[in-house]
Amino acid sequence: MSQTLFTAITLTHSTERPVYLQLADEMLDLIRSGKLKSGQKLPSSRKIAETLNINRVTVTKALEELQLQGWIESYVGKGESFPETSIKSN
Repeated sequence: MSQTLFTAITLTHSTERPVYLQLADEMLDLIRSGKLKSGQKLPSSRKIAETLNINRVTVTKALEELQLQGWIESYVGKGESFPETSIKSN
């Protein structure tokens, strides 16, 4: 399950970079490294927040950032996942 991948994420509250952007960067690294696969469903924002011991709003902002960049898709009531089609290359 992808939730266990999030236990390796380290976020720093003492940097100038907002935590939600740090999380978005870390999730993007998981995508680019192939650890998160195309079509894979993400854990809920609540589960990610619990795993990382951060506020759920922070997770939501990170997910919104990745959605705006075209890395993930979000569906009401179904959560977030990576597009079934090829993942955006950057």
